[in-house]
Amino acid sequence: MPHLTKLLEHIFDIGVERRIPKNIKEYPMVRSNSLYLVIGALVVAVVGLGAYVVREETKPKGVEMSITSDGVKVEEN
Repeated sequence: MPHLTKLLEHIFDIGVERRIPKNIKEYPMVRSNSLYLVIGALVVAVVGLGAYVVREETKPKGVEMSITSDGVKVEEN
């Protein structure tokens, strides 16, 4: 197997040392992108929860009745 790894490294010019960062300070964008991802996920969660709460609060309370050609429909909210 070591021969296959060396062959693939030679063909694709990929070294193990280039794929794995030795120090995260060498790649500051990795930290920055991760932070943006976490902040974005939190914003989406807050907006989604806010939309859910607003929808639930604006629902009419009590009994809803509708009369159609199919008959009478009664729903409890």
